[in-house]
Amino acid sequence: DARVSLDEIDDPLVSELEQLQPCGEGNAEPRLLADPVTVSEARLVGNGHLRMRIADAAGGPPHEVIGFGMGHRAPEVGDLLRVVFVPEHNTYRGKTSIQLRLLDLAPSEA
Repeated sequence: DARVSLDEIDDPLVSELEQLQPCGEGNAEPRLLADPVTVSEARLVGNGHLRMRIADAAGGPPHEVIGFGMGHRAPEVGDLLRVVFVPEHNTYRGKTSIQLRLLDLAPSEA
């Protein structure tokens, strides 16, 4: 729905997007594109999930990404990617942080 740089993904933006819920048929969740991003870490977790740490290619803080059921896409992960995701608040062990739920990825053409 929009192209963003990862430094735009912050708590106020995620909270604003969460106000669009409930999402489902007739109200698609907002999808964002970031391109190019660098991958500093990629690994398989759980039962076939892909977890990555990415940052804007121009620099900036890293973001955690989870691709549920996307472990089979790990061979496609290179140094520069184009990613489509939904930013979400994730609470784990009492700590809330921003997590990007991966929907698709491709090599960046940048």
